[in-house]
Amino acid sequence: MKVRTMTISGFLRIWLLAKLKPWRPRTMRFAEEREAIDDWLALVCSARVVSHDFAMQTADLARIVKGYGDTYRRGQKSYKTLVDDLVQPVLRSPTGVEDPAAQLKGAIAGVLASIG
Repeated sequence: MKVRTMTISGFLRIWLLAKLKPWRPRTMRFAEEREAIDDWLALVCSARVVSHDFAMQTADLARIVKGYGDTYRRGQKSYKTLVDDLVQPVLRSPTGVEDPAAQLKGAIAGVLASIG
């Protein structure tokens, strides 16, 4: 959608959109994102127990969830898969996986390459 801001109708569209900004903290997506951020921060704090490198890679997981629409949904799905398949098992049994930080780093790189 192209909006020509040099026209009155284009300017009014952008102006009205800007007026909606105070509603953002009351939207469902904002609440979901806030909860996801809190969960991610708790995950990073838990990962510190395993190792500094693992905690850094766990923090890097946030790069996967970005964009809007399909890109956002794919990122969320990939994030959840990595947390469930790589992070949570290491947190349950820290000695059971050899170099979990390197495994997580490789998985993150693969996901970022696939979602562009």
